[in-house]
Amino acid sequence: MTSLNQKMNTVLTSLNERLAERSELLRDMAVALLTGSNLFILGQNGQAKSAAVRLFADCLKDSRFFSYQFNNETDEEKLFGRLDMSSLIPGGVASDVLESDQTYVQMRDALKALYEDYKKVPAQETLLQMSQQRKVLAEMRSVLASLYGSTPSLLTRGKIPKADIVMLDELFKANGGVLHSLLTALNERLYANEGRELKLPTISFFGASNEMPNPYDPEDRKYLPLLDRFDLKVKTEYIQDREQRLALLEKKEKDEYDAPLKIQLTMDELGKMQKEVKTVTVPKELDMVMDGVMYAMRAAGYPISDRKFLGYHRIVKAYAWLDGRQTADKTDLLKLINYLWMEPSDIPGIKEILDAHCLDRTDIEIGKLREQYLASYHAYQNDRANGCTVEGIIKLRRELVEAYKAAVQLKGEAHGADQNKITDLLDEMEEKNRIAHEGTTLTHLPLSELALLNDL
Repeated sequence: MTSLNQKMNTVLTSLNERLAERSELLRDMAVALLTGSNLFILGQNGQAKSAAVRLFADCLKDSRFFSYQFNNETDEEKLFGRLDMSSLIPGGVASDVLESDQTYVQMRDALKALYEDYKKVPAQETLLQMSQQRKVLAEMRSVLASLYGSTPSLLTRGKIPKADIVMLDELFKANGGVLHSLLTALNERLYANEGRELKLPTISFFGASNEMPNPYDPEDRKYLPLLDRFDLKVKTEYIQDREQRLALLEKKEKDEYDAPLKIQLTMDELGKMQKEVKTVTVPKELDMVMDGVMYAMRAAGYPISDRKFLGYHRIVKAYAWLDGRQTADKTDLLKLINYLWMEPSDIPGIKEILDAHCLDRTDIEIGKLREQYLASYHAYQNDRANGCTVEGIIKLRRELVEAYKAAVQLKGEAHGADQNKITDLLDEMEEKNRIAHEGTTLTHLPLSELALLNDL
């Protein structure tokens, strides 16, 4: 594990402490930035989608951030900038040309300094110097107009052409007029206007919406190519864990939520991280596994293009790098669920395919039991929040005991490292059982004792 890897993981830990139940989203945001990919976030209003992107952008202290929420009237000017009319006037010169010429900028700054001096002490000598400097500046402007005048130029300050990270909210409210430009920007990092192409510096585009385009609706179909330009897709939910909701509420009450993050990265460090990610090795056997996943997905009717298959290396390299490994393995393939789905309804089926190709039986069963007991625990928290404490804890006890017995049986059939995995699962269950009993009238009993009582 390199120092850069440790720093990125420290940033993710810091962001996870600020937000609640957004570890998957934050991890994939890091992957997007590490690989120059685009990420789409699907979730209802109030699920901190935009906040997560903005917080991550704040961690890159010298990055340029652009955010925009689409509506039906959004045009290209709001995203990419407007035509600089001064660039078309005979004898005129574009603002960007002036700002990019260091000699002109230095002359202008010198004139400003003289003006400030004159305001403090209005001396005749200073006024004379200003007049001379103004003539020199005008002459330089004339030279630049001769060299670069009458060339159409855009005023792009504060727009996408000047942004390293871009957040596009309510993505599928974009009208047809900007779709073509967005497709080119997302895919090729280019924007064309007035016969000129601008190379966009954007590392990653982040899109968000609370709805998906309907592939069977002719009006919505125009958005499918746009969605396809997002390499990663993450579906968010409202906060499930009661303790985390309350902890987040407390942070907001103490104004800790909006406090500046203590750990930050520089753009130079991010560039070095991207280079390290590229050095990660993907073994040939993983290609065979991934080929089997693709074949199984197509057989099950899930759309996966050759482009997806051919581009999976860079994503799993980033996952491995985040875990501090120089070689990718099957655990990285399991995380590709957000790289592979196109419709949220596809997620369970694709997850089953990945599990079948990347996990052994014990890992699959552990995953099922973990989902089972966590679902029961979160349901109990909701019951408790609604005042149903005794009935809720009794129901949770019964369901935890059922999962506990299944885990004990699985452990009896397992060997070596698999037994250690199941021991960890049992410890997790016991911890949730202990937390659930806090503040109730029922005495806390270990699951092992509850299981014995249940058998009597």
